[in-house]
Amino acid sequence: MLENDLSQKIIIATISYILGFLSCYILRKEIKARTKSQSKNPIKENTFVLAVVTIMWAISVLIDIASPQYETSPFIHGLMGAIVGFFYKPGGAKKL
Repeated sequence: MLENDLSQKIIIATISYILGFLSCYILRKEIKARTKSQSKNPIKENTFVLAVVTIMWAISVLIDIASPQYETSPFIHGLMGAIVGFFYKPGGAKKL
């Protein structure tokens, strides 16, 4: 029973990863093409990734607060901190 549960989680995680990767890959290309043709300052990929990850993390935390059945993994908070720390630039991006 335990092996079956573990294999189901692995399958679900793999499918979720693939769907997330493909959908964001396609969405990034679409947004980049549209913003490049409509403005002089297209959205940078790093900013887009950071915004999407932050929104998903915030939704997960809000659902965790609102629903007693759902629990956000503590590892998600650590991952979010690592992602934000990686993309954070004190004082904004400096132009040379």
